Amino acid sequence: ARAGGPSGTLTVSLENLGAQVTDPILQSRAGHAQYQAPIYDALLGFNHESLYGGVGPGVAKEWGIDPDGNSWTFKLEEGLTFHDGEPLTAEDVKFSLERTMFHPETVTSDAKRLAKQLRQPPEEAIEAIDPLTLRIFTNGSKPHFWSNLTRAVFQGGQIMPKGYIETVGDEAFRKKPMGSGPWKYASHSVGDYFAYEAFDNSHRGVPHFQELKLLLVPEESTKIAMLRTAQSDIVDLVPESAPEVIDSGAQVTVIEGVGMFIFQFWGLYFDEAKGLPLTDVRVREALSYAINRQDIIDYTLNGYGRPSMPFATFPTSVEVDAPRWQKWAKETLVYDPDRSKALLKEAGYGDGLELTMWSTNFSGTPYMNDISQALGGFWEEIGVKVDLKVVEGGIWRPMTRKKGNSKWDQAMNGDISIYRNAGRPLPVPRYNTTFDPGSNHHAFGDADHMTPQAEEYVRLNEIAVSSMDEAKRFKATNDIIQLVVDQWIGIPIVQSVSLYATNADSVGHWQGIYGRGELGDVFHRIPHPEGNPWPR
Repeated sequence: ARAGGPSGTLTVSLENLGAQVTDPILQSRAGHAQYQAPIYDALLGFNHESLYGGVGPGVAKEWGIDPDGNSWTFKLEEGLTFHDGEPLTAEDVKFSLERTMFHPETVTSDAKRLAKQLRQPPEEAIEAIDPLTLRIFTNGSKPHFWSNLTRAVFQGGQIMPKGYIETVGDEAFRKKPMGSGPWKYASHSVGDYFAYEAFDNSHRGVPHFQELKLLLVPEESTKIAMLRTAQSDIVDLVPESAPEVIDSGAQVTVIEGVGMFIFQFWGLYFDEAKGLPLTDVRVREALSYAINRQDIIDYTLNGYGRPSMPFATFPTSVEVDAPRWQKWAKETLVYDPDRSKALLKEAGYGDGLELTMWSTNFSGTPYMNDISQALGGFWEEIGVKVDLKVVEGGIWRPMTRKKGNSKWDQAMNGDISIYRNAGRPLPVPRYNTTFDPGSNHHAFGDADHMTPQAEEYVRLNEIAVSSMDEAKRFKATNDIIQLVVDQWIGIPIVQSVSLYATNADSVGHWQGIYGRGELGDVFHRIPHPEGNPWPR
């Protein structure tokens, strides 16, 4: 902050603000990392010193798995307080994790995942040893348990004030929320804005600005106009808009590693799918070779995309042989339409085939349908006729849930869809979402249709998530990646970035966190222009 403390107002206009709820347990998607993160610290945080982000200290300054492998111990930073000045203790952390898991209204996407990993019954698995020490007992060895407790991966570790909530109740807490983050809640209006004031005792540091305002502005042209007229200091962008804002004199910040776009296949393990072209791995492979990924980066994404590694795998991924998979991607994710045609002919579809592809735009990436259209164009060139079905999110989401796709005649079974993987440092949970037989997508098969690939996935995953031997976890994780790439069932398209434009006259040079496209853990680090001028 400036000498004398925080000053001025930082105004940020965003295309999406998630569910716009003040209680962490009522938000299930990534919006929490944009508008809730300013208020609430997490048990673990980010490594701001690393070029590639990853996990770092949160309200816990030290943490680790205990010698028996069946519990984790967290040492909290001393002297932290909530916004009302009350001390933040291990009892607050215990209360927060249990509220996230067991509150009857919780919709937090991590609640079930967290509870499942705890010693049973989970209600008795968390102990506050002393005011600054917490111990969590797990259901067997869970070497990746830390991933549940940091916004670098998930949201389940957000810390709420036990005494305050128990005193005033849920509804009063939601009207006047309080945490320990670098920003205190001031006010909000659903569909309009969130406002905050600087707080000086968060472990994350003191903000440079005294006030923070997040404005919900879905229209791209309106956001750009607000940036030009100094009504906003920072706005989020789609790639198409970047040249326009650069020409106007604004600075563009590119946040790398935030995710990748893929296309995946649904329900190919059903008996009814036998005989469909997509059940032949050669056809799925042919669809990959037909894609000119560089054209998608250059034209669909206006240059703001990157070559991809395998499904949900990034240079920063934990227990992944990154050089091996970067080499694989360079050699395999290539544009080779002749090879595509040869594979189709070999599979018996030399005269072409028809398929259905589903598409929607996810929050923050309103160009996914454009990518799907580009895929359709490339596939038409090798004789594949594509029926592209573009749907809204309200139709899409139920189709990607287990109860909405567990029967052959439901959802997207037998078809293809686009999807987006978040750029998180731990790939195993994302593989579980798509390939575990009990997951929402169960691409290899569900409990009633256990294919050899599903059985092998379950075997490897058990090692990857529970072995105390790092070498065994490393091998199992990379064997899972190999299993998926061999089946050509979750195929990378390109890696995505997040874009923000900044008025350089009102805000100094800032950088985001690799792999986290939202700015809730960045706003307090954004300086005034004289504090850190933009490079010339």
